[in-house]
Amino acid sequence: MPKLMQRSLLNPVRFVASRTITFVTPNLVRLMVAVSGLSALDCALAQTYTITDLGTLGTRGRFSAAYGINNRGQVVGIAGDGHSYNLKQFGGFDQHCIDGQITFERQRPFLWTPATPNGTTGTMVDLGTLGGPSGVAWSINEQGRIVGAVNTSTILYSIGLYDCHYEYYESHPFLWEPSQPNGAAGSMIDLTASGFGAFWLSGGTMPYPFSFWVTSVSARALNDAGQLVINNEPFLWQRGAVTNIGFAARAINSRGQVVGCCAVWQNGATKDLGTLPADTSSEATGIENGQVIGVGRGSYPLHAFMFLIDDAGTVISRQSLGPMPGSTNGSLQPTDVNNNGQVIGVYPQPTGYLSSGAFLWDTNYGLSDLDSLLPANSGWHLFSANAINDKGQIVGAGVNAAAQIRALLLTPIVPTAPRLTAVTNMPGGQFRFTLLGEAGGSYTIQASSNLVNWIALTNVVSTTGTNQFTDPAAPNFNRRFYRAVTP
Repeated sequence: MPKLMQRSLLNPVRFVASRTITFVTPNLVRLMVAVSGLSALDCALAQTYTITDLGTLGTRGRFSAAYGINNRGQVVGIAGDGHSYNLKQFGGFDQHCIDGQITFERQRPFLWTPATPNGTTGTMVDLGTLGGPSGVAWSINEQGRIVGAVNTSTILYSIGLYDCHYEYYESHPFLWEPSQPNGAAGSMIDLTASGFGAFWLSGGTMPYPFSFWVTSVSARALNDAGQLVINNEPFLWQRGAVTNIGFAARAINSRGQVVGCCAVWQNGATKDLGTLPADTSSEATGIENGQVIGVGRGSYPLHAFMFLIDDAGTVISRQSLGPMPGSTNGSLQPTDVNNNGQVIGVYPQPTGYLSSGAFLWDTNYGLSDLDSLLPANSGWHLFSANAINDKGQIVGAGVNAAAQIRALLLTPIVPTAPRLTAVTNMPGGQFRFTLLGEAGGSYTIQASSNLVNWIALTNVVSTTGTNQFTDPAAPNFNRRFYRAVTP
């Protein structure tokens, strides 16, 4: 099966052997080996990925999900640690309410750091809370600063459905600062005590697997300048100063451009994003390198979009990304975009766990279900894709056959370029060389007499990555060129 170079190269390539071997008949008593590069030939298959289960905190954790990743491959999210806590439920006037208590698993904000940059093995650490049992980390920047929301030790009370009364923990937005850039140790800053006191709202909990449910003000997105936005609230925070930008914010880029409900904000100025032709409103969910992604509303299915904006925030083009073939209603919900224009997100599925799937979109291949890009029989169904870095690594959450929900890391597979080497003239004028490729890789050996018209000589599935080839027809040609390509 053909494999592609890492998609951060933008243009897809098909591997051609890095040596083109030119054979000249023994009558001329010479042999030439000419070095050539990779040919940028079209290929119809999208990037494939390895998949890494990031695990949980401790050996008893039952749940994890990943929400953010930086360009070093550090991942943040939420993970169970196997410890439990109780909250009281008080009955009201309705028979559905029963006095008692509900037990929850603690779910903690985590940081996972790879052993080497963008590696697939690493260590998960608990970022802690502000005294309460649970929290979530949403985003991490290139210096390793992290934002999210966590419980404090304060217990509040609410009135729920049927007049039931519940206890729940107060939640505050936080900024976590590493002791050194991209370090695994650091300290947590309570943003409610650093500029957000006037805007604080309380949060709550709900049963496993999502027992920590932040309905509070939550620090959601962070850029490399240390600016952060509050999820679905009109606030931008920087070094303790809070700016009201006038609309619900969802994302911010390195230039300080903020997007959210219907607009882009930059340096105090707000511009309407406009809509796709069939829509009446737009909700932006991500921004990177002048690329704004989101959802258009007005009719079903919902229309996922990518708008391009200039440095001043003016929209210069609008494009629809969907619909998703085979989905329940064709709707897409984009969640993130990287500098290379790759978009990820979720879409509804007719059946299956949580009734959702995860997608990847780019200009070369359009839409792909991420499950189809995983190794065969991986055992995982990816039901959410939440962040993508410029290396093409994707994080989200999936479920396996044992119904375990885990934070997952998808890393692009970069195949080994094939090489032709060990050239030998055989008795009788036959010609032999060795193909060095990737174990399990499929290759086609081609030949040409003019470097324009190529014919296939044989197809090879390389068991070990090394194969010898002999051309018995070589004596029939005055000159012959050879190459190996992925089918």
